[in-house]
This record gives sequence, C-alpha cells and structure tokens, in this order.
Amino acid sequence: WISPYVMGRLPQHWGGDVADTAAYRPERFAEAEAAGVSLDAYMPFGGGPRVCLGSRFAMLEGKVLAAAIIRNFDLSLTPALKTRMAEGGGELPISYASQTISFTEPLLLRVKPRRRKLGTGEVEAASPTSTAV
Repeated sequence: WISPYVMGRLPQHWGGDVADTAAYRPERFAEAEAAGVSLDAYMPFGGGPRVCLGSRFAMLEGKVLAAAIIRNFDLSLTPALKTRMAEGGGELPISYASQTISFTEPLLLRVKPRRRKLGTGEVEAASPTSTAV
C-alpha cells in the first residue's frame, strides 16, 4: 500500500526539506520535470497502472459538451487576429512549449448566435436552451 499523502511530501522527489515540501509551490513540478523526475511520483496526477479510469471519459465528455454548446453559434476571427495571421503567413500564434500546443496570446473570436430555419420557412436565432443536450 502506498500513501499518496506521504508520497507527495517526500523531499527526495520534490526538493528542499520537509517544510518546503509542505509549502504551496506549483513551480516545483516544472523544476522536477527539468531534473528528470517523473511526475507520476505525485500521485494525484495519475500515471502508470493506477491512472484514473474515468479521465479519458471525462475529457471526451467535455469535448462533447463543448461541441453541443458551440453548435448554436457561428465563430469568426476578429479583425485584429486576421491581421496578425496575415502578417505571420496565415499561421495562428501557437507555442509548442512543454510538449503541448497553446496560444501565445488569447485567441479572440467573434461569437454570433446561429440562425436556424424552421419548418415554415421562418428563421430564428438558436439559443442554448432551445436544444436538448
């Protein structure tokens, strides 16, 4: 049996002394990764054979929910972002730091409610409450 409480406070994994491991210092994870320490040593991150079984389902559920909400809106680039992309050769300002894709600055989009056709030829703006999710 492994105690996550004790494992998360071991100085040999997280540097410093016992008092330092009890302090709130989120940068310790970047320091540990740079030093080659596996982040699986901090058990709430979940890794190896004991990774959370529901984590993939939760991520999928989040994507489905986001798609269900976004389908009611039309998204377009702001004029400032269009200009920035034109200056950058059509590329979005993306960073590949720490093996993840992220934007170097906020990705500003223009959001407008999507209009949908009714059976009688009328058109109404879609609302998030008008569609069952």
